[in-house]
Amino acid sequence: MHPTGIFTNPYAIEVLQRKKSELVAGIELYRAAAQGDLPGLERALDRAPDLSSALHLAVMSDSPSLVHLLLEKGMDPNITGAGEQTPLHLAARHDRYKMVDVLIGAGSKPNSAAVLGATPLHVASRWGHTSVVKAFLLAGRNHNVNDKNVWRRTALHLAAEHGSEDLVEFTYVHRNYIIVLFFSSHFKNNCILKS
Repeated sequence: MHPTGIFTNPYAIEVLQRKKSELVAGIELYRAAAQGDLPGLERALDRAPDLSSALHLAVMSDSPSLVHLLLEKGMDPNITGAGEQTPLHLAARHDRYKMVDVLIGAGSKPNSAAVLGATPLHVASRWGHTSVVKAFLLAGRNHNVNDKNVWRRTALHLAAEHGSEDLVEFTYVHRNYIIVLFFSSHFKNNCILKS
């Protein structure tokens, strides 16, 4: 077909108009998610076919209501974006501690590793986000305190390398507590053991 034929072919015009409306809806969706605009997000969700990175943007906007809405619409809390990062990785990177509880409660996996083996706990430790590290460790499902990234660094190593003294202390103390809870949970008598 000649390029000018696109503009006279009714089927081609219909396809182009549909693609245009999908593109506009997608732009509205991402704008609303990034700006924390709940009514705008609800309108855009009805028209947008692709939600792939909307959850990542909603997490970065630090809006639990937006995240809940996307999760209710069937968004996967473990969806990966650039570098295989989940929304939980972005919550860790941008100090969005409120999002940690929301995402873990929705089934997000705190032990998921991005391209270089970094778990969300590694990311929060690297950037010194004590509130996020506490949220991960106190959630009780994060047994990866001793996991190593591709550079063989644990969360404790990363906190120490980047000079976060309070985080080093908390991670070290909690590391022992997590190990004790993990092993003691396999016994009927869940007594607190000293490490």
